[in-house]
This record gives sequence, structure tokens and C-alpha cells, in this order.
Amino acid sequence: MSEKALKVLFVSLAALLILWLGISLLGGRGGGGSRQPSSALAGVLEGVEPDRVEEVRIRKSGSDTLIVLRRREGQWTVNGFAPDSAAVADFWSALQKAELVELAARNPANHRRMGLAADSTWVLELVVGGRARTLLVGNPGARWGTVYVRHPEEDAVYLLKGHLRSEVTRRLDDWRNRRVARVDTGQVARVELERGGKLTVLVRSAEADSVWTKENGDRVDTFKVWNLLSDLAYLDASGFVAPGDSLPPREGFVTAFNRAGDTLYHLEIGKGGDLDRWARVRGDTVLYKIPAWRLARLLPESWD
Repeated sequence: MSEKALKVLFVSLAALLILWLGISLLGGRGGGGSRQPSSALAGVLEGVEPDRVEEVRIRKSGSDTLIVLRRREGQWTVNGFAPDSAAVADFWSALQKAELVELAARNPANHRRMGLAADSTWVLELVVGGRARTLLVGNPGARWGTVYVRHPEEDAVYLLKGHLRSEVTRRLDDWRNRRVARVDTGQVARVELERGGKLTVLVRSAEADSVWTKENGDRVDTFKVWNLLSDLAYLDASGFVAPGDSLPPREGFVTAFNRAGDTLYHLEIGKGGDLDRWARVRGDTVLYKIPAWRLARLLPESWD
């Protein structure tokens, strides 16, 4: 190899070395030093079994909204309300499957673009044994199925594999139990319905379960009865009435009884516009929102 070619080779190698050092110093991928997460960061996710964690706190920096999952006697609540059991299960699944896979950056100048600046990140706190473990959760990572995370006392940013971000960013209403009605309609033998002050009573035939009439024996629209029973069997809220919101007057109610005359279910529905109506189940303090179109199924204006 000629002397000129050797000089070109050495210059190229030196340029590559300088470029690599520059990327490392600026906090590029990999950075300098160990690629392994610190014991503080790894310790946040260590042993996070549902029966070991007493409380979970989730908030967005700069926001007053705080999500608090609290375990008491083996049962979870979310901000004092009954939670959606599927949402809680998804959270624990995401947390237990989360995996720190790769160092993403060391330079704190990267925190903001990664969603990890102290004033604009998601903060996840897990209380274990009376002590809080904190993880900052940022934007989706550069690799699919990852998110940027860091320990609040460290600058190093890591990629975390899993869907923890979608769980941490869930709205309070989506954490709560939206179940309005789950009635065993096979046990329903009589339904009293009021709308606009008009009372209608439907009764089920003792000889044929599928046959319904009005209390006076008049026939009723079978499809309307099917709609009513379907909603009593499975009805979820579209949301919740906020504390302090004014409520329109009651529009009517639905009460279901078994053949012994015992009340199986009682639902009050409020007046309102074209979007939502308020609803309240007897024995439940929660004020739900249900879509306005449900009113026509639960309390049609006519049963003919």
C-alpha cells in the first residue's frame, strides 16, 4: 500500500473515532460507560406483584389530575371508586411484563424531546412496604413497542419494552367501573316502567317465558321487550356525571321483579339533550351517563 493510501486510511479512521466520541459525549444511543440500568431504576420494577404494592399514584407533571389505585383487604379502588377490573388487570400485566432493554441517552438535553422533562412527563409511583418507588414515563420510543423512561434522580434514559405508557396515560373515567346493569333476565317476571308520569307494567307468561304482555293482557311489541331485556342484561355507562354538575329532573324509571315479587333492579333515568342522560341505580351513589338513544330502548314512548 502506498504512503498516500495509508495517510488516507489513517485520516478516515481518525475521523470515525472523533465522530463516535462526539456522539457518546452528546448523549447519543449507547452513550459512554455501562449500558446497564442503575440499581435505582431497575429496582422500581423489581417485585411489583399486586399483593405487595399498597398504592399506585399516576399523574402528569403540571396537571392537578391524580390517579390513585389503593388496595385495602385485597380489593382495589381508583380515587375511591370501584375500578374496571379489566383496566386494573391490564395495568398489572403491563407493569410485570415491562422490560428495560436499552440505553437511549445520557445527556439531559434530550429529556424534553423524549417526554421526560421534569415539568412535562408522566410520573408513576408505586408504594411498596410504605416506601415510594418512582418512574418517569415519556414518549413512545424509537423502536416499536417501547417507551422512554428514566429515574427522577438520574439523567440516563432507557427504552422500556411493553405497553406501560398506554396504561399510565389512561383517563380516570377509563379506570372506573362503568357497569350500570347486569341483570339475570331469565329471573325477570315483571317490569314496571314510568316515562313522563305514565306507568306501564309488563308481565311474563307463566306458561311461556318468551311471551310478554301488559298487565291488563294487551299485547306488546316483542322487539321492544327484547331491547329492554338486552339492556338490562348488559348496560355500560358512557361516562360519569362530574361532582357539582346540576341534574335535569327525572324522566322515568325501570324496575324489574322476579316471580316472588322481589326487586331485582331499579334504574332512574334523567331528562336531557340528544347526547347523554344521567342514570342512577338504587343502592349505588354513582351518577352515570348513558347515551340518549338508550332511553328509547329502556323506556320507549309506546309499547304497542
